Amino acid sequence: MPGCLRRMCLALVVCAGWGGLAEAANAEVVGTRPVEGLRENTPEVHALVGGRIVVSPGRVIEKGTLVIRGGRIAAVGEVETPADARVWDLTGKTITPGLIDALTEVDVDASSVRKGAAHWSDQVTPQLDVVDAGIRDSAANKKLRSQGIAARLLAPSGRILKGGSAVVLTNDQDANTAVVSRNVAQHLRLTVSPGRGRSSYPSSPMGAVALARQTLLDADWYQLAWQASAADASLPQPERNDALAAVAEHVAEQGLFICDASNELFALRADRFAREFSLNIAIRGSGHEYKRLEAIAACNRAIILPVDFPKPPNVATTEAALSVDLDDLLHWEMAPENPGRLVKAGVTIALSSHGLDDAGGFLAGVRRAVTRGLAADAALAAMTTTPAAVLGVADKLGTLETHKLASFIVTDGDLLAAKTRVLETWVAGERFEVEPEVELDLRGSWTVKPEGDRPSLVITLEGKPTALKGTVRPAEAGDEDEPTAKLVRAGVRNRQFSCAFAGKGLIGDGVVRLTAVVIAEEEEDAELEGQLTLGDGQQLAFTATRLDADEQPAEAGDEEGKEGEGRRRHGKPGGHLSARSCRSHRAAEAASSSALSQRHDLDVGRQGHP
Repeated sequence: MPGCLRRMCLALVVCAGWGGLAEAANAEVVGTRPVEGLRENTPEVHALVGGRIVVSPGRVIEKGTLVIRGGRIAAVGEVETPADARVWDLTGKTITPGLIDALTEVDVDASSVRKGAAHWSDQVTPQLDVVDAGIRDSAANKKLRSQGIAARLLAPSGRILKGGSAVVLTNDQDANTAVVSRNVAQHLRLTVSPGRGRSSYPSSPMGAVALARQTLLDADWYQLAWQASAADASLPQPERNDALAAVAEHVAEQGLFICDASNELFALRADRFAREFSLNIAIRGSGHEYKRLEAIAACNRAIILPVDFPKPPNVATTEAALSVDLDDLLHWEMAPENPGRLVKAGVTIALSSHGLDDAGGFLAGVRRAVTRGLAADAALAAMTTTPAAVLGVADKLGTLETHKLASFIVTDGDLLAAKTRVLETWVAGERFEVEPEVELDLRGSWTVKPEGDRPSLVITLEGKPTALKGTVRPAEAGDEDEPTAKLVRAGVRNRQFSCAFAGKGLIGDGVVRLTAVVIAEEEEDAELEGQLTLGDGQQLAFTATRLDADEQPAEAGDEEGKEGEGRRRHGKPGGHLSARSCRSHRAAEAASSSALSQRHDLDVGRQGHP
């Protein structure tokens, strides 16, 4: 073969190889392990059509198409549906960028603290990498996905210099595919860890600050000593110290430090510490920042805020009301307003589930903050674009733009509306169904009219559309002792509704089984037709229609409504206040009035220094 032809063939082979690699690079992840058996090449192309697309806070496409290819967004807007795509009809649904939980923590095995060339103090472990501690937590990921969270910052907990964090996806994959960015931040705590005794150093906030300051000074010296030793062989070589090396490298690269602040004064202390060493720092807030709003805003630091707002204090009795601290009562009232006040003061905030007993309450907390003054777009930014920017992953997450990871939420309405349900959470192109699609929502009250002279019944359905519960009672209003039975095994499937209840006092004895077909073109015009099977085997045909809206029993309000009711009554939910409770009610009202009168002073800030 002539030399020129041989070179041409070689060039074609090389180009083909690079072309295959480029095609593979368009996929979500390019594997590194050798394939055992047949190589799978299933196309991962999806087109979500007809939905309302929130591209980013304040930027909405009312009806568009989102195309996913290989786990990334290939196109968004008024675009053609690819011929090879699986089509998902999202008419009437809303697509929102996947949320980013700005901070979650995980315990790192203490045995790993002393590995390698460790620091002399077990409270200084910046060389630890949270990825090495393992990131699989299927239960936590499922809970986070139910809130629309597609990624989270995972950080080590405890200690003073805790170690490095990583942004990881919530898709139950291992570190090979779940880690979006590694060594995102070093985590710092300028006080002693909870539960640490007085027998070891440091045992006080002053000691913790001194240890952190000395570590940063030692890290600077460590770097200079190694540089001098490398430049002059006659100088002694310093001992190796992985902790000091990790700190020195992070500071030199202007890496992010995230410092815990257990109250508003610790936030100011963290700012002063950062200025002393010229650190790039963000603050994990406490929710008390409104107490020193102007001073904290002047720090010009991003603040990661928890949404674990305090529960109403116990004022059910006079004794309990008198024992409630005024500051606790005031914080209960003011805490939900804290995010909104910070945003209005010009502070950059990101929201976090940190501190919640149940991460499933994350969205409820955010919605509560919105009802108390946080603008909806600002709230969405605090869960998407802001954490993406602060954590350095804005090129992959935070908005629904081409080439970013296909991580988003599908809801049946605006994400921050009180009744909106999260239906699906997509994580890097992988679909997770959170709540099954509801064919019909039968919640409400229905009048059941059996054939013959049997009395009518009223069935009230509550709960979730996919997990119904409820009661049955006589249609004619009676006295307080009228029989009421709970429904069991209530559910809808293929436009058929069924349930069972105890019929005694209502319609015969024994267990009554109800089965019906839902008849209607539109949900609001739905009727039920079916039969009641009594305990003795007798079968009765019946029809059922919805009660009018003004005849429906009052539904339980949302969390904000319950909180407002708590503010009005200061008693236990439900029922009337007893004479004794009325006395505690008046005492609590007086305390609340006194607390609220101090709002102006707290907006300006408390006197004193951290």
